[in-house]
Amino acid sequence: MNLPADHLSRKSAFSRTNRPVSVLLFALVVTAGLTGCGHSPRSGKERGDVVLTVTYSGEPLTGAFVNLENLDTGEGGGGEVGPDGTVQIDGVVTGTYAVVVLPPQGNPVPDTQATGSLPDPSHFPQKFRTAATTPLEARIESGRQEFTFDLAEADSAAK
Repeated sequence: MNLPADHLSRKSAFSRTNRPVSVLLFALVVTAGLTGCGHSPRSGKERGDVVLTVTYSGEPLTGAFVNLENLDTGEGGGGEVGPDGTVQIDGVVTGTYAVVVLPPQGNPVPDTQATGSLPDPSHFPQKFRTAATTPLEARIESGRQEFTFDLAEADSAAK
């Protein structure tokens, strides 16, 4: 391969002129990345950690999904109810929330130990499924709070 004699001088001249641009570009990218990492949306709002216990006639509503929905701000959070009937939702912005409970998906293999008091998902009360109709409400403040909701009691109280 035959290269012109001035090939080396052109290459090193090219490298020398682009080096300051490369260093400047690198510095800008690093600076932009560092300033962007420390800020998150809504970071100035007070938050609380919430533990919700959700039961039906005293039995844990395992597998149900609980959503907290603030209709004024659009804030929210949620999670799945565990075997002990609780769900923990951390970092919820303070405020008043509608508590929406969606039924468990159901077990394709029925548990022979079940008490039979849990509602069939197809008969799960509709009013708990949307923020507009649920009678359940939680007022979240900073710190840790615990709430207990029994859907059978809430259903009969609302009638």
